[in-house]
Amino acid sequence: MEWDPVRADSINGHAKGYKIQTWTRETGEEKYREIIMRSDSTQSLVQSFKPYAVNYARVLAFNGAYNGPASNTITIETPEGQPGPIDLLDCFPMGSSALLLQWKAPQEVNGVLTGYRIYYSKVTGTHIGPELEREPRIFNNVTDKAKLAGLEPHSKYRVTVKATTGAGEGLGYYTECDTNPQARQPPSMPNFRYTHKTADSGMSRIKVTWQPYVDGNPGSHFYVQYKKERETQWVKTEDQLNENSIVVKGLDPEQVYSFRVVAVDGDYQTPSRVQSVNTYLNIAAGPQHRQSTLASSGWFIGMLLAIIFLLGVCLVVCLVKRNRGGKYAVQEQEVAHGRPDYDDGGHDGGFSEYTQPLDGQHQRVPSLGSQMKLPPESDNESIADYADGMGDAGMDEDGSFIGKYNPRRDEKSSLGATLV
Repeated sequence: MEWDPVRADSINGHAKGYKIQTWTRETGEEKYREIIMRSDSTQSLVQSFKPYAVNYARVLAFNGAYNGPASNTITIETPEGQPGPIDLLDCFPMGSSALLLQWKAPQEVNGVLTGYRIYYSKVTGTHIGPELEREPRIFNNVTDKAKLAGLEPHSKYRVTVKATTGAGEGLGYYTECDTNPQARQPPSMPNFRYTHKTADSGMSRIKVTWQPYVDGNPGSHFYVQYKKERETQWVKTEDQLNENSIVVKGLDPEQVYSFRVVAVDGDYQTPSRVQSVNTYLNIAAGPQHRQSTLASSGWFIGMLLAIIFLLGVCLVVCLVKRNRGGKYAVQEQEVAHGRPDYDDGGHDGGFSEYTQPLDGQHQRVPSLGSQMKLPPESDNESIADYADGMGDAGMDEDGSFIGKYNPRRDEKSSLGATLV
């Protein structure tokens, strides 16, 4: 940066020098950084600009008490730079010859993160051996863990992880880890899942990804075995030291294969459970992860059983209510047509026409002081009239009595009521 010096008569005191102030669009003008220059300088090599960002800069003179007015502000767009160190690095032993590494991305990426590079050296006492690089390199910028295998059992290693951008790799962050002693028991059973890949030259491809059992002895490395279901001989893939997946190629389409993953630790091996895999010739682009069907999910089966149980309870309740019987609409019809004495409360819901006369009067027990007698023909005539009225009244479509009886019945009922 270059600037014109201020006039000597404008210092208004003892000249102390110049201040170069820089900041970025993200931080804001309030969080500027300063570089102090001598009073006789008019240029400076400024190395405090942030890479891959929009930077601003200005210059001002100052004396022993005050800052002078600032110059014009210039804008500088810097290119991509090397990233800063990663934020954290931990390592955990896997089996007797591998380490599981886990880290956090750098806070200062200074560009577009392209991946990580891992270096390791064996430590013997105070001597650090030659530095080796883990293969393959990591080109996934969202990865935050990796496995480092092929190490010697019961040994100490210095592991260094560096982030990378288009400008190169950044500062390294290292830690020291110990591998486990030689294995004395088989590793724990691993789990795995598979994904159908697009066919290659008419042959199917399956990507197998495994998950070590980290709570037990996960094993140092893994390989995949597969065969057609009716065959007896397993086909073995190459040992995967640093990867947790492999793409199995050259499978016949429209077949059913048996797959399993084998965990290895020293001289011990433990296979996983076998899964049946259907191969296809034409598969849609993109991953199709295997997952349990809805019908085989425990929660779905439980919910289905609960629904069936509730439906059964509702059905039983409906049948019980239907078989209990009840009052019919005839009672309401009788009361509506002038028979207020109609009461079925003492007959358990039956038809009171068959338990009391139809002439509108109840049968009462005669008192000692009077003898009440009905006309001898009243019962027969009432029943006959009732029978005659059935032709006119009948029953409607829903089975209830319409309640409109023959007028003769009304007349005889009135007549019977006057006879004492």
